[in-house]
Amino acid sequence: MSTKTKSTDSSNANLAIPNQVITIDQLQVEIKKAEKEKFQTVQESMQVFEKWLTSRERK
Repeated sequence: MSTKTKSTDSSNANLAIPNQVITIDQLQVEIKKAEKEKFQTVQESMQVFEKWLTSRERK
C-alpha cells in the first residue's frame, strides 16, 4: 500500500509532516514568512499550555 501526497502550495505547507519533500527555495520562503510573524514569550506559551491542559482535564 502506498500513500500519495498532494503537491502543496508553499503558503500552506506543513513542514512537520515526515518525509515531505520541499525545495530549498520553498524552505527559504517559509523561513522568511516565519521571521515576520510574532513569536510568543515563554510566559505566553505557558499560559496557552495551561489553558490547553485545563481543557483536557474537563473532558
